[in-house]
Amino acid sequence: DGEEAVPASPSAEQMLDGIHVFRTHAKEELMSVLRALPAFIAQLRRRVRLLVVDSIAFHLRHDGGKHDYAKRMQTLGRVA
Repeated sequence: DGEEAVPASPSAEQMLDGIHVFRTHAKEELMSVLRALPAFIAQLRRRVRLLVVDSIAFHLRHDGGKHDYAKRMQTLGRVA
């Protein structure tokens, strides 16, 4: 009859099942998560298509003055 079948849209549950969130509250936590990401991605049973790191510089800019600016920017350069 010439009509093409339209694939079913994934459910909200199916879409959310593929999203993983790691929330960090300090620079040390952020660095730990970044170091662990390759192993985490490797153990997933599906291909990772998108990785979003939101505000990667936040903890490095707002560390309460514990470290000097040059050291924070050096750390940011290594992470980026």
